[in-house]
Amino acid sequence: MVTSNMLLAVHCKKTDQVDLKGPISKFVTSTYGTQQAADAADDLAAVQQLRNDVAGLTGALPALRDTLAKYYRALSLMETRFPVGSDSEHVRLTFTWYDSFRPSKKTEQASIYYEKASVLFNMGAVLTQMALAADRGSDAGLKDAARRFQEAAGLFAELRDSASLRVEAPRPVDIGPECAGMLERLCLAQAQEVTYEKARADKKNPALLARLTKQVAVYYDEVGRMLAAFPLSQHFDRSWAAHVGVKAALYEADTQMAAGAALHEAEDVHVEISRLREAQRSLALTKKDVKLCGRDLADHLAATEAALTATLAKAERENSTVYLQRVPAFADLPAITPAPLVRALPPSDLDAAGENFFAGVIPDGSARALSRYTDAVDGLIRQLNDSLAAASDDARLRLREWDLPECLQALDAGTAVVLPEGLRTELEQLEDNGGVGHLHDLVAQIKELRRVAGEELGRVEGELQREAREDAELRQQYGRGWARPASAALNSTLLEKVAGYKANSVAAGESDSRLEARLQQQQAAFSALSLDHAVAQMPRLQAPMVSVGEVEPAAVVATLRQALDAIGRLSAERAGVEEALKVEKNKDNILPRIMAAGGQHDKLFAEELKKYEPLKAQAEENLVKSREVLDVIGKSQAAYKHVFGFAEWRSACEAAAAGVRASLSAYREVRDNLSEGLRFYMSLQEAIGTLSQQAGDYALTRRLQRDDMLEDMRHAGKAAAQARSAEDERAARERAQAQMSAMHLASAGSGGPPPQAGGPPQGYGAPHHGAQPPQQPSWPPQAYGYAPAQNYPPPPQYYQHQHPPPYGGGPGAASKARRQPHLEESVSISAPMKVQVLEQLGGSESTTAAPIWASFCGCSNGAWQGVQTAFSPVSGEPEPLWQDAKGRAVTELATYTVEERREDGGAILRRSVKAASVDALRQAVTTEHNEAVAWTEEEEVCEDEPGLVIFDGGTYSRGPARLLAAKDAALAEVAAERRESLERQLNLRLDVSTGVSGAAAPASTALDPDEHDQEEGPVIAAEADVGEPAARQTVMVEQCCAWGGEQRLRLRLTLSVGPGESELDIEVLRVALFREAWQCLAEADAEACILPESGHGAISARGGRPCPADLAGEWKVLDATGVHATEADPLSSEVRQLVVYYNQETRQRWKRGPGAPTDEGGAFWLPGGVALELRMVAAVSRGAAADAQEGVDLDHAGRGFVVSFSWLVRDGTLIGVQREYDAGGKLLEVRSRTAVRGGWVGGRM
Repeated sequence: MVTSNMLLAVHCKKTDQVDLKGPISKFVTSTYGTQQAADAADDLAAVQQLRNDVAGLTGALPALRDTLAKYYRALSLMETRFPVGSDSEHVRLTFTWYDSFRPSKKTEQASIYYEKASVLFNMGAVLTQMALAADRGSDAGLKDAARRFQEAAGLFAELRDSASLRVEAPRPVDIGPECAGMLERLCLAQAQEVTYEKARADKKNPALLARLTKQVAVYYDEVGRMLAAFPLSQHFDRSWAAHVGVKAALYEADTQMAAGAALHEAEDVHVEISRLREAQRSLALTKKDVKLCGRDLADHLAATEAALTATLAKAERENSTVYLQRVPAFADLPAITPAPLVRALPPSDLDAAGENFFAGVIPDGSARALSRYTDAVDGLIRQLNDSLAAASDDARLRLREWDLPECLQALDAGTAVVLPEGLRTELEQLEDNGGVGHLHDLVAQIKELRRVAGEELGRVEGELQREAREDAELRQQYGRGWARPASAALNSTLLEKVAGYKANSVAAGESDSRLEARLQQQQAAFSALSLDHAVAQMPRLQAPMVSVGEVEPAAVVATLRQALDAIGRLSAERAGVEEALKVEKNKDNILPRIMAAGGQHDKLFAEELKKYEPLKAQAEENLVKSREVLDVIGKSQAAYKHVFGFAEWRSACEAAAAGVRASLSAYREVRDNLSEGLRFYMSLQEAIGTLSQQAGDYALTRRLQRDDMLEDMRHAGKAAAQARSAEDERAARERAQAQMSAMHLASAGSGGPPPQAGGPPQGYGAPHHGAQPPQQPSWPPQAYGYAPAQNYPPPPQYYQHQHPPPYGGGPGAASKARRQPHLEESVSISAPMKVQVLEQLGGSESTTAAPIWASFCGCSNGAWQGVQTAFSPVSGEPEPLWQDAKGRAVTELATYTVEERREDGGAILRRSVKAASVDALRQAVTTEHNEAVAWTEEEEVCEDEPGLVIFDGGTYSRGPARLLAAKDAALAEVAAERRESLERQLNLRLDVSTGVSGAAAPASTALDPDEHDQEEGPVIAAEADVGEPAARQTVMVEQCCAWGGEQRLRLRLTLSVGPGESELDIEVLRVALFREAWQCLAEADAEACILPESGHGAISARGGRPCPADLAGEWKVLDATGVHATEADPLSSEVRQLVVYYNQETRQRWKRGPGAPTDEGGAFWLPGGVALELRMVAAVSRGAAADAQEGVDLDHAGRGFVVSFSWLVRDGTLIGVQREYDAGGKLLEVRSRTAVRGGWVGGRM
């Protein structure tokens, strides 16, 4: 107890240090998870610091009070999240606190409620100390002291009514409800005492002062009785009871003295004497207790007694000498009514709803409570909205039934409501479409389309005729050597189509002329089809000239207008109430209050729902008014229609509208005919476009065939000439030998010396026996080889529509025939397509949200049935995968794949079974340990797998994030430097040995063999030492294109990758293709999910191969790109990998490559509409700053590598996945592509 000028303050409770962070962090990890524990780490550290400050009781009193309040709020948030107790499932914490009034006595409890009650006690104690520290010598100091005592009383009342009741037994006395109640009354007594001091300083009248001091005495008397009762009587020192007893007697005496002063002014001295004697008696009873009080109080008591004695003596003297009245007994005097001017102020800063501690840790109980409250709010709002919507619907239906407000607007001249409803709607639509001007626009469009069609047909016909003329000229030039089918026999079908289209266009032009003539005839009638002209032809609704009834027309109209205005205002008010309900619900964040309530939710819910009461009352009032206004409208509209003859007027309007309807019917007929003509010409344009493309492909193919044929003939002619020259030379030698032989024979017959024994050597100057004469060369040379027509691919059959097999499950592949096949459809491998970006659409690149892993798993989850095929990287033809029971090669394997998400959610488990047939597959799936099973695969696709990039809908790309390790790239650079050095040495030695600088040695110059070996030996040995910089690595890239959620293509590309001098050395080892269709959920019956052999065609890998011409043209391309990036956590500084996504839309032109694969790459054209492109791409600058940061030198940078996997799902629609690496093998980005054929081609979009 601390006294200051006779006022008391309470000492704070002391406590020992407690480690909160460790046990609570362990509990959060085991209960909520590691991530939640990491999120709560900073909050735990802050709460631990608050607890340390509370235990130290450091700082100024206001700061200490704020620290205590903040710690109390943190405890309220921890109460619902972290149960503190001795059970194994709870947070094991023990709090130790010492008694405020007996500091040697301490209590330990494993209860957060004990901690909260102790903190609440200290908050009240600090406020009493702040009240004592206030300067009561000033008016502001008196007010501050009174307010602090009232706030302390509120805290002790909260401790008594709530906090202390939740403390476990045995409950410490100082925080028990008895002590808390006593301290509340003590603080109120001292607050009333300070209020009295201010009133006395303000010189208030004695009667008021008597009532104020009476309340002080009452408060102190109550405190004394509480201290005298158990258990406080055995816990508090006697000085407490003595102090409050003396204060009660003192203020009782002050009450009587102040009342006596008021009586003295009223000259009731005899009553004053009775009250003063009672005051004297009260003070006499305190003689014993005052010895236990402080000196200030004893001095104040003595001064009061002296003043009382003097005042009583004066009053008795005046009464005995002047007034001579009898002194009444004190018991007969009226009691003085106390005047309490203070009250316990409820604490305002204990609500934890505004704190952000442990926001990420939400217990199940709070979540359920929030759900209950949300359901209650939603139910209330739904009920109100339903009633408001029903009122709006009822008003709308009844107004429509009564023809309001249209029947009232009919009184106004020139309004469109006078027209019948259907007619008015048609005229409004006609005007919106442009009226008669729309018909003229259609005519102009038809003329333009007819003109374009004629020009395009002329162009196609000219191109076909020009190609035929070229073929005829070459045929005439080379004669029989020009051994290919004549163009006149091949292009007849195309020319017949051109002629047919021309005839159709001529017939359509005649029909167009008739329509134009009819339009000119009815130009005037069609021009009159407008709202204003139609309204002018309608009769007017007018009031009767003489009113014969009791109802006045003007009054009916006025009443009806007012009621309609009122119903409009009420409708707007209902919309405002609905919006207000929505706004109130959006800002209704009750979760923090639920977390701080500690389980007392019902009372909180009832309090929170009260904020919706004003809106509920407003809605109910609106409904009542709406019903009243509708009743008025119903009566008024009936009177209105009767007085104005509305029914007769409406019949007259219907009759007047007959002419307008006839003109509308004729207008619609002409418009429909013109629209049909427009559709005809658009279809004709599309057909002409297809024909133009066929003719262009035909002409291109014939030109390529012509050029190849001319080139072969040129090479054959050169070879034939060389053969003839060699034959002539051989024949000349033989003739010379024959002449020599003839000369020898002639000399022998003319008497020359006989031949030597044995004769000349055989063959010397004479031909061998049996030698054949030289063969004359044939003409034309066989090397030309163009006579057999079967050596050429057959010409395309343009005279019939051919529908290639479906691409294998692509949507619409079987229902809509693709365009005519090309002469090059048998191509399996070619150069990659050439791509030109024409423009960027839709602005610049825009970032987008990353796909959600759970959604991606949902797209892949289930059973997939399909087929697997593999293709040769050399020829692009199918390769055998297995052997069936008869030993025959199988190029298609039936597959059954089940994909399920792991329980932890971070990976997908993929299990596959493969068999030679569907029946074997079904048997393998339904029977364990079946020998017919080809093999079983099991793998995981992890969310954090390096190099994995996913997209919406199930599309993804897998592969290594780096094709080569960093050491391999470094070795490649070292090898390149050594190889360059050796090449320089070798060139230098060659130059020295040949005597030629800067040029190759002449062919006639020969090195000495020994010298050559000596010079070249070290170089060869040095080159052998270089070797390969590192072993090659085998990597696999998997691309998946998903379409419609039920079909997908998976490509597995196996590559051999080695380091080169400046770029990767890549070799394709294997191309595997999986075509799959979703059958059922993973939990479903596996046997029932497998389609029979008859249904296997839907997922067959057989189908036509695309060709470069299928992709040539303009495309509108949408790329969703994922780029790997790193991000540092601002709190933990931990670096994590993530994928950033952005979209880009462009218009591109794709052209076929130069023919065979080149150094820039190649393309595989696989069955089922699949194209696989591997291309080397030059490095692209990403900005000077980015290039410098990444160390990119574009002048010396090698080419990167792109794997592009495309699926032509239907004619004009392509999806694909592209994966791009840089020259060092680092993954740059992955693109998911959707392309739609676009651009104008011959008037066709």
